Amino acid sequence: MTGANILKRLTLSVGIAVTCASATLAFAQPKTSFEIFVPRKVNLGARPTPASPPQIGIVKANVTVSSASPIVFTVTDADNVSRSFTALTPAGTKQVVTFPNGDPVALSPNVDASNPNRYEIEFVLRSISRIDCTGNQAQPRSTYRVEVRATDPKVTGVCLDSYDGRYRSVPINLCGDAALGTNLIPIPLDDPADKVASLHPSNQPMQRCASFLPAPPPPPTPGNLKIVPRTTIFLPPPKSLSTVKTQP
Repeated sequence: MTGANILKRLTLSVGIAVTCASATLAFAQPKTSFEIFVPRKVNLGARPTPASPPQIGIVKANVTVSSASPIVFTVTDADNVSRSFTALTPAGTKQVVTFPNGDPVALSPNVDASNPNRYEIEFVLRSISRIDCTGNQAQPRSTYRVEVRATDPKVTGVCLDSYDGRYRSVPINLCGDAALGTNLIPIPLDDPADKVASLHPSNQPMQRCASFLPAPPPPPTPGNLKIVPRTTIFLPPPKSLSTVKTQP
């Protein structure tokens, strides 16, 4: 296979041109829109087994743009309903819009001075998973579209992190509101059968956004911990000094 064919195959397989050191996926050409694909991990009406993960609870998209000029993001959810944020700059404040299905989406400017032209879009996917972890996603894949106006700064790169309520050290699945996005799904995946949100409908990301992995949170209650018995060795008590014989 020639070098040109290898590059073509790589670009088609991951939908990007290069991978930057910050792990943000940079587009070959600046864009005014991109799509996020959220796979179904639990069938509609079913519950995950103790050995399998629940639905994705939160997706965070780190979006890099071409300048610090005001930008208007519009998000279209899987039900084809659109919500627009007001114009925002890197010096602005967090905004939240809520969709008819109850899912909130938050937009926050980046606080990293080394990369100021970046925003985080957080999708809270409460609607696709019930609090008992029963699957509520009808389609095999839900698609979310993010757009900016033609006159706004263009999108130059995007990366995604996915979260769920699976405490992998126990393991146990919790899908209440407090646990919905508690645990970052590791990439590379620790479970080959697991899935994360992606920028391509058929290919999973090969790395996560940040350059470090935060420590996983502790399980919610001590009752969820596995207790491993240990062998205890009992030593005899020390002899009293009055009974110790000394040599003349």
